[in-house]
Amino acid sequence: MVTSTEGIKDARKKKAAVVSDNGLCSEIGRNTLIRGGNAVDSAIATTFCVGALNIHSSGLGGGFMMTMYNKKYRKCSTIDARETAPLATNEKTFASRPQDAFIGYKSIATPGEVHGLWTAFKRYGSGRIAWQDLIMPTVNHLKTGYPVTKLMEVNLNYTKNDILNEPTLRNFLINNNTNDIYKEGEIFRNPVLAETLRKLATSTDPVRLFYGGEMAQQIASEIFSNEGFLTKRDFEHYRSIIDERPVENDKFSDSLVMCGPKPPSGFAVVQFIVDVMSKLYPKGSVDGDTLITDEEFYHRLAEAQKYGYAQRTLLADLRFQPNASEVLSKLTSESFVNEVVEKIKSSEKVRDLSDYGIQLEQPGKQGTSHISVIDTEGNSVSLTSTINNVFGSRRRSELLGIIWNDQMDDFSIPGVKNFFGFEPSKTNYIAPGKRPMSSISPVVIYDKKTGEVKPMIEALKSRGHNMTVYSFPFATIQAIVRNADGSLSASTDHRRPVYMNPAGY
Repeated sequence: MVTSTEGIKDARKKKAAVVSDNGLCSEIGRNTLIRGGNAVDSAIATTFCVGALNIHSSGLGGGFMMTMYNKKYRKCSTIDARETAPLATNEKTFASRPQDAFIGYKSIATPGEVHGLWTAFKRYGSGRIAWQDLIMPTVNHLKTGYPVTKLMEVNLNYTKNDILNEPTLRNFLINNNTNDIYKEGEIFRNPVLAETLRKLATSTDPVRLFYGGEMAQQIASEIFSNEGFLTKRDFEHYRSIIDERPVENDKFSDSLVMCGPKPPSGFAVVQFIVDVMSKLYPKGSVDGDTLITDEEFYHRLAEAQKYGYAQRTLLADLRFQPNASEVLSKLTSESFVNEVVEKIKSSEKVRDLSDYGIQLEQPGKQGTSHISVIDTEGNSVSLTSTINNVFGSRRRSELLGIIWNDQMDDFSIPGVKNFFGFEPSKTNYIAPGKRPMSSISPVVIYDKKTGEVKPMIEALKSRGHNMTVYSFPFATIQAIVRNADGSLSASTDHRRPVYMNPAGY
C-alpha cells in the first residue's frame, strides 16, 4: 500500500496504477489489475471498497458517474448512475419543509450504484475476473475489521451531533470501548454491510436482487415505515445510462482531448472554463513558476468560473429539459468561448452578477469520493461516487447496513433560496424519475497522436491525481488548466489537503 507523497513518486515506473482516497481500496484495485482485470474491473472493485470503508462519502446507498477511455479505439464512453427522484415527488414536495430534502428519509433518492456497477461489468469488464471476486475482498475487510482513516475521523467529528441524535448511526458509529466516536487507527467492523455485499457478490443477477427482489422490498418497507418517498416501484424503474457519445473537447489544446459526461454532470462547465483559460494562457506564453503566484491568473480563473456557472443554472437532466441541450451546445461552442475570453480581457475588474447571467451555484458537498485507474493497455477510468452530503441523509438501514443518500437536496425548490441567497433554478426542479444537477466531473484527458492518458499519468507522478477530489470542480479545473497551458504539472490545488492513496505495479 502506498500512503505517502514519496511513494507516489515511485508510481511513475509502474505498468498501471489505481488512485482512491483509501489505501486498502487502492490495493484491491491494483490486485484486480495484477490478476488480469482491466481498468473497468479495477474501478468496480475499488468503488465497492471505498463505498464500504469510507461510508461517510459513498456506497450502495448513493450513485456515481464514470468516464471510460479505450486506448485502442481512442474512444470515451460514460455511465450515469446518478440517483433519481422518487415517483411520488414533484417540484412542490419540499416547498413547505425544505429541510426535509437535506436530512432524513424524505431526502433519499433512488440509489444507482449497484445498477451502474453491474452495467459497467457486463458491458465493459474484461471477462477475466468474476463478479464476486470484485466484491469479496471488501467483504473480508468488513468482517475482520480495518483501521479508521484520518479522513473518516474528520467526517465523524463533523457530523457528531447528528450521529448522537440518530439511533441508526449512534449504535453503529460509537466505539463501545471508548464510548465515543471512532478515532483514526481504531479498528472498525461492519458485519451487516458485509452480509449485504456477500449476497450481491454471489447473486447471478445482483440488479434483480437489489432493484426487484428481496432487498428492494426490504428497503422500500424500511423507508416507507419512516415516512420516506421511495417505493419498490422506484427501484424497479431505475436504469443507469450508457452514453457512447459523451462531451469531448479537442480545442483547448493542440495535442490533447478532454472527455466527460453530459449533464446532469458538471463536466460541460469544467471543459468550458478550461477552454477559456487555455485561450487566455496559450501554451508557452507564460512561465509556470510565475503563473502559480500570479494574482491575475486566479482572478481570471474566478471570472471564467462565474461565466461557466451562470450557464450551469440553465442545465439539467437532458431527458426532462430538452432546452438544456442548447446550453450544452453553447458551452462547447468556440464562438461563446471566444466571446467570454474577450470580455475577461477587456475588463479586469469584478463585474456585476447580471453581466454573467444567473448564478445559483449551490454550497459544496463533501460526501463524495473519486477513483482514477490506468491499466496495462493504457485504458483509463475516472469515476466519482457520492451520497451527496457527509453521511448522506444521516440515516442507515439497520437491516442492510447501507447509509442512504440525501440527493433530493441537489434539486432546486420553488420559492426557496439556496445557500448563497439566490433564487432557485427552474430547470433543476424536482420531477419523478429526474436526476438532479451535479458538480461531479469525472474527466479523462488523452493525447491525440499517441492515445496515452498523459495528464493522469503525470498526476500519479506528483500529488495523487488531477480529477475531482472535492465535491465541487475547482481543483479539477485548476489541475487541468495547469497542464493544458504547458506551464504547470498536473496536481490538485497545492493549498488543499489531499487524502489520496495510489497503488501501482
